[in-house]
Amino acid sequence: MIAYQRTYEGAYTRSAIGCLSFAILIIKLFSREFLPIGMVYTIYGLIFYFLGIYKAASVDVFYNPEKDMEYFKTSGNSVILLTAISLASYTTLLILVLRM
Repeated sequence: MIAYQRTYEGAYTRSAIGCLSFAILIIKLFSREFLPIGMVYTIYGLIFYFLGIYKAASVDVFYNPEKDMEYFKTSGNSVILLTAISLASYTTLLILVLRM
């Protein structure tokens, strides 16, 4: 397996599965008042998963050895997007926990 495949097809998917598993755990084991917390983790995991699918689909543009590599583009945009989504998710979780 090539290094960028481990990153784009593995890391994003593993993180999404972790979030979705934790969401299922919260939804199934705890009472109804924890349902909004489980839903936040579910949405967060789905966003992570679909971003990973998008990154895996676009990886050929940057790492195809047959193409002439004219430029190199970092993952800065997706990192900023994930930072904003994570900050919003964890702020929402903090508010939900403090309101309990």
